[in-house]
Order: sequence, then structure tokens, then C-alpha cells
Amino acid sequence: MAEALGVIFLALAAVGIYFLPAIVASYRDHHQANAIAILNLFLGWTFIGWVIALVWSATVVVKSPSTISTVSQPNNERIKSNTSSRLAIGFVIFVLLIIAIFVFARKNSTDSDIQQLSAEGNTFNKRIADVDRLNDKCRGGSGDSPDTIAACEQRDELIGELKRLGWCYGPDYEIEAKKRWLLCKTFN
Repeated sequence: MAEALGVIFLALAAVGIYFLPAIVASYRDHHQANAIAILNLFLGWTFIGWVIALVWSATVVVKSPSTISTVSQPNNERIKSNTSSRLAIGFVIFVLLIIAIFVFARKNSTDSDIQQLSAEGNTFNKRIADVDRLNDKCRGGSGDSPDTIAACEQRDELIGELKRLGWCYGPDYEIEAKKRWLLCKTFN
């Protein structure tokens, strides 16, 4: 889930960066904002088109006589439009920050699960090493040997304990050599 949110966050950030020239033009109330947005949409995928759109959006804004407001008579529609576009940009930034905080919080909760497991007595790495050592004895020993049977039983108990604590061996789509112990919620 955290990986999916990370991908979503990166996708939103990429879209925001891609449309940065159009956002800047809109924010500055550029007289050619629509043309900049169209250039950005169709040629922004080329680095040169994106740079041209960004430079164009940062050029001087030409104000027509109808958009120039005086101190004595402010243009209320222009103020409302400018405020709403700034609110929309602020909202997008706010949503991106919330997503980033959520992604990093999920990562930290995974780290705290590992720390909690370590605080219970044996560390997580020691338990994994014990499972590996017992698995080698179980798979490499004689099937009738009491030592082999005991190693297999101890290995199965440790694996059951790890699973009860929320750890899984996988992911299932990987070959055995690439599987590792992960929190089960990372599979979902």
C-alpha cells in the first residue's frame, strides 16, 4: 500500500512539474495563459518545448486597459479569479504534502514494527538467521534422524511465530532465491 501511495505521489509530482509552465502562467494571470497551456500540453514532453513554455510563462504580462484596475475602483472579478486560482494551487500543494506525509508515516510504521520485534527479546535478524540455520539442518539431514526432526520442528515453530507477528516469506511471484521476509501488509 505504501508503495502504491509512493507511486501516486510521484505521478502527481511529475504531472505538477510537467504542467509547471501552465500553472505559472495561470498564477501570474498571463495574457497568453491559454496558448502557454496548449504548448505545454502538446510539446511539453520535449524538453525544449517545456523550457520554451516555462520561459514564456515568466515573461512580462501585458495588461490591456480593461484589466488595469485603479485604486479608487478595483476590479472585483479579477480579484476573485486570482484568489480562486491561488486557492486551487494551494489546495493541490496541500494534497501533495498530505500524501507525502502519509507515505513517510507508513515507512516509519514499518520501521517501528521491526524495532518492536527487536525489543521483544530476540532481534528480527537473529530469528531469521535461526530459521535459515534450522532449515539447513532440516533439509540437509537424514529424514529418520531425531536431530533432523527436531530441527524441522523448531524451524516450523519459528516460522509460525514470525507469521503470527505479521511477517511473510515472499513475495509469491518471486523465485525462491529472491524471496525474503517482509511484513505481510506489504503484499496487500
